[in-house]
Amino acid sequence: MGSSSSVIILMAGLMRRTHCRKVSKLLVPWSSESRSEAKTDFCLQPPSPPWLKTALADLHAKYPQDSFEASMKYAPVDKVSNDIVRADQLPADGGASGEKIKWQFLPRIKCNDCPGKLYTVGPGMSVDNFEIHLKNRQHKDRVLARTKASTA
Repeated sequence: MGSSSSVIILMAGLMRRTHCRKVSKLLVPWSSESRSEAKTDFCLQPPSPPWLKTALADLHAKYPQDSFEASMKYAPVDKVSNDIVRADQLPADGGASGEKIKWQFLPRIKCNDCPGKLYTVGPGMSVDNFEIHLKNRQHKDRVLARTKASTA
């Protein structure tokens, strides 16, 4: 299955390889300068940033019936603009050269009431965008259906 430094973990039903390297304590504690480097040194997914844990605890207090959690997504980021690079925008080498792309963990919020939904945090270090989702009628209907099913 590869070298002993490789750890493959099962997350959300998918095999996922993740890499961690301490770079910044502010937003994303683990990053990789290139994808080729990421292929050689794997470890478990890093924890979500403390500010996100605090913000989600506040949301849980405000929306106690809703089910959501913090997650970290390993994604390519443009080195200059710091924007997320979509798969169709990756260079031909998949970002392996590391010239324009860096790979890093980015904080996300997973809504357990809305399957397949991962939300980007923001703007800045906030959960304002996700709170809009919590107020959405379809989301509220799903929460109501889940809570009715669990009490029946």
